[in-house]
Amino acid sequence: MHVELNGVSLADQSLDAALAALSGSPPERGWTLLVGRSGTDFVRATHLGNGKYELAFLAGKDLRKAAEPVEVNALRSALGKYAAGNDSWRGEHQWINPGAAKSKSAAPFKLETEFPAMGGSSLVRRLSIVAVVAVIIAPFAWPYLPKPQYGFFDIPLPAAIDSEAARIILGFMLVIAAVFALAVTVKGFETRSAAKWATTTGKIIHSSQGFVNKFQMDMSVPVTTAVPKIEYEYTVGGARHTASRISLAEIIGEDEIPGILAKYKEGSAVTVHYNPRAPHEALLERGTPPGIAKGCLYIALFGMGATLVLMWIVTNGWQIVSGQSPNSIPPLVAIAGIAGLVFTGSAFSIFRRLSKARSFPLVTATIRRTDIVEFVSSVRRNATVTGRTIKQTAWKPVVEYAYDFNGRERISRSIWLDREDAGSKAFAQRVIDRFPVGSHHMAHVDPDNPKRSALEIKGGAMIWMLLAVGLFCLFVAYVATGLNPALVFWDQPK
Repeated sequence: MHVELNGVSLADQSLDAALAALSGSPPERGWTLLVGRSGTDFVRATHLGNGKYELAFLAGKDLRKAAEPVEVNALRSALGKYAAGNDSWRGEHQWINPGAAKSKSAAPFKLETEFPAMGGSSLVRRLSIVAVVAVIIAPFAWPYLPKPQYGFFDIPLPAAIDSEAARIILGFMLVIAAVFALAVTVKGFETRSAAKWATTTGKIIHSSQGFVNKFQMDMSVPVTTAVPKIEYEYTVGGARHTASRISLAEIIGEDEIPGILAKYKEGSAVTVHYNPRAPHEALLERGTPPGIAKGCLYIALFGMGATLVLMWIVTNGWQIVSGQSPNSIPPLVAIAGIAGLVFTGSAFSIFRRLSKARSFPLVTATIRRTDIVEFVSSVRRNATVTGRTIKQTAWKPVVEYAYDFNGRERISRSIWLDREDAGSKAFAQRVIDRFPVGSHHMAHVDPDNPKRSALEIKGGAMIWMLLAVGLFCLFVAYVATGLNPALVFWDQPK
C-alpha cells in the first residue's frame, strides 16, 4: 500500500498511518491524503473546510468523485474497507463525472504526459477519421485520378541543388512540412472552437509547482519537467466539475511557472471557459497561445535553410571531395565525417559542462519525496512462432528536493545534471535509498540559472561511448579520403 500526505510519501506506508493523519488537528483547506495500491488504483481525500472532505477514487483510467462532501467518519470507513479489499463503500455514495476526467496528475507513481488531453475535441476526431479514410482509399482511387503533365522529378530546380538525392531530400522535407502544417491547422481549429465556449465563475482549489515525466523523440528515458499544477472547480447545471488545464498551449516554459502560480493563487476566483457539449472540458485562458506565430516562423525558416544546405551538399559535395582526392569514397567521407563530428563534439561538450558544474556553489537541499517510475522502454516482436510482442520494462528513480538560493525556495528533481537515468528496479531502489525523505544533502546550483541543479555531478559511461564512436567515425572518414595510400584497400580509379 502507498500512503501520501500532501504529495509526500509517509515513512509508514500503512492504513494506520493514513488514519493517524486524519486524527490530527483540523487540516487546512486543500490538505490531501492519498491511499493506493498502484498508479491506477487509489483513493484520494481532499479537505474542503469545516471538517468536510472530497472523496475520489481511480478505477482503471476513470477518476470518480463523490457527488457530496463526506464527514471524517465516513472517510475512515471508506479507507478501512478499501484497505481490506472490500469495495462495498463505493455503493454508499453517489459519484459524478464517471469516465469523464482522466486522472494523470493525481497518481504519484504513474508515468505522465505533459498535459491531459482534451477528450471532447470532436473536430480533431473528425479530422483524424478523414485522414485515416483517405489513406485507406488512396491506393484504390489513384489509378482513376487525372495524371499531371509533370512529375515530381520534372520540377525545375537550380543546378546547384538539382540531383536525384537532392530531390529525395526535398520530397522527405515536404512530407514533414505537410504534417507540421496539419498540426498547426488542427491547433487553429481547436482555438476557434474554444473561442465559442461558455463561461462561468470558478475557484482555484490547488496551485503549486509539479512535475511530469514525458518522453522526447531523442530520448529512451522519460524526462522530468517542471509544470504548474493548477486545479479549479466550477459548477455547470448544478453539477460540480474540476479541471486542471490552463490554456491551449502544449508546452509551458519553466520560466513562466512563477507568473502562472502568482496569477492563479489557491482560493482565488477565476473565469472558467467550458465546452457546453462536454462541461468537464475547461480552460482558464483561451485564444492563440503567445509566441506561436513567431515559433512557427522560426521553424519554417530553419527547415527551409537546412533543406537547401543538405540539397547542396548531396549535389556538389561528392564532386568537391573527388576533386581533392580522386581515390576517395565521397559518400562514406560525408556520412562518417558528419557522424564523427557530432559524436565527438557532443562528448567534449558534456565534459566541458560537467567540469564547469563542479565549481557551482553548494546549497543544502532537503529531500521531500522519493519514488520509482515504471515505464515501457522498448517493444519488440518475439521471434518465436507465436509472434507476440515483448515489452521491455525499465525503472527510473525520482528524488524531489527543495533548496534555497538567493532567498528564494526552489524545488527540483534533478539527481544528475541535465541527465536522466533508468535501469533495473534494483538500480532505481539503490538510488532512492541514498536519499531518504527528510534527509539533507548538498546540491550544486547554477548561479546563472538557479532552477538548474544536481545532487550529484557525474558523466557515466555514455560519454566515453560517445567519444569512442566519434573517434572511430572520424578515423573511417579519414581512411575514406584516400589521402594515406597505405590505408587504401579498395580499387582505385585509373
